[in-house]
Amino acid sequence: MTKFSEELKRGYRNGYQMKLWKGLAIYPKILEEKRVNEFTSEEKKDLTRKGFRWRVYFSFYNPDAGKDGAFEKHVVPTYGINKEFDKFEDRYREIHRLLKATEQMLKDGHNPNDVTIIDDEVVTIGKAIDFALDNKKLKVGADTYKDYSMRARQLKAFLKKKGVLNRDTHTFNYKVVREFLKEVARTSSMANRNNVLRVVKALFSEMYKNDLIPQNHVAKIDIEKVKSERFKSYSHKEAMDIVEHFEKNDPYLALFLKFVGYNFLRLVEVARLKNRDINLEEKTLSVFVKQGTYKTKRIPDDIVEELSKYDLSKKDNLLFGQDQISGKWDIPASSRRAAISKRITRVLRKLGFDKGYVPYSFRHTFATIGYRNLRKRMSKDNALDTLMGYTGHSTRQALLKYIHYIDAEIVEEYKSVVE
Repeated sequence: MTKFSEELKRGYRNGYQMKLWKGLAIYPKILEEKRVNEFTSEEKKDLTRKGFRWRVYFSFYNPDAGKDGAFEKHVVPTYGINKEFDKFEDRYREIHRLLKATEQMLKDGHNPNDVTIIDDEVVTIGKAIDFALDNKKLKVGADTYKDYSMRARQLKAFLKKKGVLNRDTHTFNYKVVREFLKEVARTSSMANRNNVLRVVKALFSEMYKNDLIPQNHVAKIDIEKVKSERFKSYSHKEAMDIVEHFEKNDPYLALFLKFVGYNFLRLVEVARLKNRDINLEEKTLSVFVKQGTYKTKRIPDDIVEELSKYDLSKKDNLLFGQDQISGKWDIPASSRRAAISKRITRVLRKLGFDKGYVPYSFRHTFATIGYRNLRKRMSKDNALDTLMGYTGHSTRQALLKYIHYIDAEIVEEYKSVVE
């Protein structure tokens, strides 16, 4: 049976001249119930408060929804009314103009299931994702943007498979985003699903801020609790034996591990270091940390002594180049980190350490060693406060749990902490 015949059959079943739209209204409803001069000053202030959006909505019959068709809710684009008109009277006038224009278009037979045209361009969910991604490129680092791009491609591929990538943003069914997240969790892990959701939330937040979507339903999706696998810490002797092994067999990796352990750095932070970030005279380094800023940390004497053996005069060189100290390596920092981590991990497995032991464990290990040594001569609180100066954690709780990474002031006496 042809599609026309199917729709004719549905129309006959639902009453020969069924009205295709209903429920045209303004939100909040009070804007239709009262005239502009009937609102009190308090009501006006409340209704124009920051973040509270007025909108026009209605329901329209979609013959392809469900078995026999169904009415679907549609929110009308506000075209910046909530942003441009701060004064209550002006916004009241404009929202009522939009209501009347919408009513006239519906009476004229326009179908909202067709895509919306704004400024001569179709605003589809696919284009909205691209727009949000372009905006994020101006706000985040290269590695973060690379992750955003990968997640956005995943989402767009799923939406294309579902046949909704070219759907108008104002008629897009956000339930499909939940389906996408379920698919991610099923094919990978719940932890990865959470990581994908963080990116998707950021993109949809960007769309909402720019009035590309009427509501941000994605913001309501929760991050699921996941039991995280804790990295194991080495004993002091194990850590020293590992470093000694690398010093004999691979000085490059030995030095890398010392930066992770002695300076309490993340692997990617070490991978980002350039020669210009090292000041051997002052015994300090500048590191680009998770918050997107540079922090200064003190370099322990044994690392200073080792670095003095190398030519660091080419300031644009990476400290850890490809297979050499001070060199080039034309891949992203995250890829450099992954490559070095794999090399270290292979050796750790050969030395008999299971998968709970990773290169990042050195950071945990030396924080533990430092804390225990400080505890020999300090109270618990004083020891934590002192160690925070080395690790860069902002609170005692953050130091213990390794949740946050915010550097404090440079500490002068360092060597005794990790010896």
